[in-house]
Amino acid sequence: MKKLYILILAIFMFACHTETEREKHIKELQKEAIDIIAEATTKMEMDKIITSDQSLQIIQEFTKIFADSAEIGYQYALKIKEQAENPFANTVQKDFIKQKIADFKTYLESEPIIEKTSPTVDQFKKDMKKMNTDFLKENGNKLVDWVGTISCIDCFKDIPNFKREKELDITIIIQDKIKLGEKTIQPRPDYSTTMECSYYFEVTQATINSIGCKGISKSSKVYESVKKLNAGQKVKFSAKIIKADDVIEKTGLNLSTGFYIEITEINPL
Repeated sequence: MKKLYILILAIFMFACHTETEREKHIKELQKEAIDIIAEATTKMEMDKIITSDQSLQIIQEFTKIFADSAEIGYQYALKIKEQAENPFANTVQKDFIKQKIADFKTYLESEPIIEKTSPTVDQFKKDMKKMNTDFLKENGNKLVDWVGTISCIDCFKDIPNFKREKELDITIIIQDKIKLGEKTIQPRPDYSTTMECSYYFEVTQATINSIGCKGISKSSKVYESVKKLNAGQKVKFSAKIIKADDVIEKTGLNLSTGFYIEITEINPL
């Protein structure tokens, strides 16, 4: 129903416009942007971040902006989507994720077709490592008031040799899996396959001796706070970063960022 309403508004705004060569492109942007706006505003209403009146204001603003410029209107829709996905995230968090996504998209667009492996993936890994190193230095190896969704608590309890009775582990999703493009793999002239490319970001606190990361012990000041939380719950937290890492296949199809942390404060939203 909401998509229909937005489409009616958009049609009204374009009613007096003469069709041009860009019409097909504009219609494609319009359809995708309407889907984005409808999904984002519905999510924010359900999460009680905005009211129905505020949702209507966003839709009307989008329609006006899109009528003036399809490209700017589309960017506005993406901005609303970002607000829906990370409504409480701070500027440092948003900027870091935005840069990761932008760099990965640029990398994907630079080689849309490969034979078997990406010829530039090793350089891209170095670039991502430098980005992480710079981030740690600039922020004193700390995350302050970051926001995410709990993936699991005590994730390793059923894994032999990982369960530790006197501590908890936790994984928090910072950026859920997001599709950023496609890449065609063509190992030989007569065969090719196109695969989706995506980005994902999570942070974990658990005992991993190889990197010096420890789980949340009962003596920790955040143990009781974490124990009360549940998977799927949104949280705001601060933490010390033990290690920052990125994982990407040799094909360069998907990028995952993982921070291993020591939580100093955590609260439900």
